[in-house]
Amino acid sequence: MFKKPFIDLQSFEKEIYQKNNLLIKPLKIKDIKKRYIQSLKDKEINQYLISKKKKKLNKNHIYKYVSENNLSSSSILFGIFFKKKHIGNCRIHFVKNELFIGIAIFDKLKQRKGFGSKILKIVPNFAFKNLNVNHIQAKIHNKNQNSINAFIKAGFKIKYKKYTHCFVIKKK
Repeated sequence: MFKKPFIDLQSFEKEIYQKNNLLIKPLKIKDIKKRYIQSLKDKEINQYLISKKKKKLNKNHIYKYVSENNLSSSSILFGIFFKKKHIGNCRIHFVKNELFIGIAIFDKLKQRKGFGSKILKIVPNFAFKNLNVNHIQAKIHNKNQNSINAFIKAGFKIKYKKYTHCFVIKKK
């Protein structure tokens, strides 16, 4: 059962990981650069994003999405940075009494390099320690094999398969 988080998600601004040129911290408007916006417009990159709009993604949509997450008391949008370069995002968010996680590596040169599974170990550990949750879920489109592989490698277990894979990881 969901209990109130130990931290105020709306005011959370701390980095949660920094080691070996990898940094994970809440994404801010100042982190949005042209390369990030361009990568989100790439159909190959955005085809599985749940938050994508039916209309074309533009700078304003992206600013609004980041701002809404920064103001939310039920989600944190983390930026993933490697060698100071923004390569992706990971978002945790509560829906009713369940915590969900999603990840996207936008930098094509960093895909399939182990960043996804590494992040999918770090962010859940943060959530288990700070958000008073016992499990985290993820829903992934059946055709998104790279994401499915990253979740399995990170220790998530398949709960069910239908139109989407539903993964769960439990607190150890």
